[in-house]
Amino acid sequence: MDERSYVEQKQPSWNALSESLDRIRTLGARSLTRAQLESLGAQYRAVVSDLSFARTQGASDHLIGYLNELAGRAHGVLYASESARTGGAIAFLVR
Repeated sequence: MDERSYVEQKQPSWNALSESLDRIRTLGARSLTRAQLESLGAQYRAVVSDLSFARTQGASDHLIGYLNELAGRAHGVLYASESARTGGAIAFLVR
């Protein structure tokens, strides 16, 4: 695998996902358009697939770490329940 070419090809989609996740974190999910929200699942699956491919092809630790972090952030946004987020905030405030 030519890692540089792979990153150049995939970077725009990774950036789009990262920007959406940053926006959700700072402004909430309502700050995204309907189309952006609907595409989050597909973008998450794509980055997980890219991570798997990078691992099997012996990509650099830097690239694997970046993709793993991005996939983890997306997973947290997509699969966190409202009660878990609220419960975590309440627990933090109580402590």
